Amino acid sequence: MTMRLRLGMVWFVLVLLLLPAPVLAQACPSFFGPVQTGILGDLDVNEASGLVASVQNPGVFWVHNDSGDSARAFAMRADGTVLATYDVTGASAIDWEDMARGPGPVPGAEYLYFADIGDNPAARSFITVYRVPEPWVDQAVIGADIDLPGAVALEMEYPGGAYDAETLLSDPLTGDLFIVTKCFTSSGCADGVSRVFRYPFPHQDGARVTLTEVASIPFAGPAFVHSATAGDVTSAGDRIAVRTYTQALLWHRAVGDTIAQALAGTPCAIPVAPEVQGETLAFSVDGVSYSSVSEFPSQPIRRIDEAFADQALLGKRLLVKDPSAGADATKRKVVVAAKETGSPDGIVGSPLVAGAVLELIANGANSSSQTFLLPAGNSSSGRPFWRALGSAGFRYVDAHGENGAVKRVLIRKSPSGTFVMKVVVVGKNGALDVVPPSPGANGYATLRFPGGDRYCVAYDAGAPAKNNGAKLWGVRNSTMQGCPP
Repeated sequence: MTMRLRLGMVWFVLVLLLLPAPVLAQACPSFFGPVQTGILGDLDVNEASGLVASVQNPGVFWVHNDSGDSARAFAMRADGTVLATYDVTGASAIDWEDMARGPGPVPGAEYLYFADIGDNPAARSFITVYRVPEPWVDQAVIGADIDLPGAVALEMEYPGGAYDAETLLSDPLTGDLFIVTKCFTSSGCADGVSRVFRYPFPHQDGARVTLTEVASIPFAGPAFVHSATAGDVTSAGDRIAVRTYTQALLWHRAVGDTIAQALAGTPCAIPVAPEVQGETLAFSVDGVSYSSVSEFPSQPIRRIDEAFADQALLGKRLLVKDPSAGADATKRKVVVAAKETGSPDGIVGSPLVAGAVLELIANGANSSSQTFLLPAGNSSSGRPFWRALGSAGFRYVDAHGENGAVKRVLIRKSPSGTFVMKVVVVGKNGALDVVPPSPGANGYATLRFPGGDRYCVAYDAGAPAKNNGAKLWGVRNSTMQGCPP
């Protein structure tokens, strides 16, 4: 080999080393099915059209109505309890369609953005987004109707004509705002393409700004399916979601990319809850779940959690006791015990932040299933429902049944690597629907942490351990493990 060839090879290798590394597409995440966290009980919230999770008020959502209401918003818990009503002074409401949370003129402060952007006939000469500092929600305002001052009108117009829109996005990294149009036949759109317009930061208070079109989103399907009705950006700015009435898309945003560059990539299809008319979507603060609520009064609030790795535990014991042979569910009791030895994985996710979800499923002739939400936070006595254990685990205690029938939950991992899960559910403060499994049937018990793993065990119900009229079923099978599909 000549010196020239050797030098040429060295140069070739150096060029390869200096080239930027290829960017690998991030895999689409998987999600669990929707779980109901509550019901909108306040009849004043009768046409929910905007929803966003609060950062500075943990556990609080902001929600507002569609057209026909005044310029106001509601502070609401995930269970649907409205804490307070805020009238946005100095603002008007022609057709509020969405809201967002994001940065503003004061560094480090949180702002709410209310999008008065609805325009079914596509005839408005300009639209407005109202920016207001996010208020603190504390015990002093519970049940109150409060004036929320400081609203600033950000007027904007589209280049080349009007559009109907129901989606507002706020970039937490740059402060830019984005309007996503709604392609609907009543506004003259039939191609299924939503256009994305940018309003740059810093905002031009008191001036009307012409928006810039930066991206487009082609939705498949007929008009009702491809009409964008809501969206959100995670607090970290790394994910963007836009939904229609029946579908939702998720984009990953690479470090250094703009929102427009992210939207130019290939999206992931993500599930939406079945709703009568869904026009909301709000990421959780940690970005690993999202919630929605439909228009119309008394609608359920549902959350969809990202599915991380499954941890299959070994079933040790499953007891379903029904002393009254099914006549009195308040006396029914379920006890679950499971373990797994030598697992290389730790406990992923923290119920101290986002609570947990417990599901009990029994198949066969006596099929039944029930989902329990185990919230974070404190009970009415001031004690936390969830506590961290020194042995790398968590314990849930709700002895008085404030949040349903689940009395105790234990999930821990010992230094030797053994997972232990114990669950006690009683028919207290509401019916317990899980019934004794029929012989030869099977079932599952799963415990999942939003933003973490799902811990689950499959049970094989053989003959009853006892049947003296009390219907006490005992299952001991150390070979059954797994997760429901």
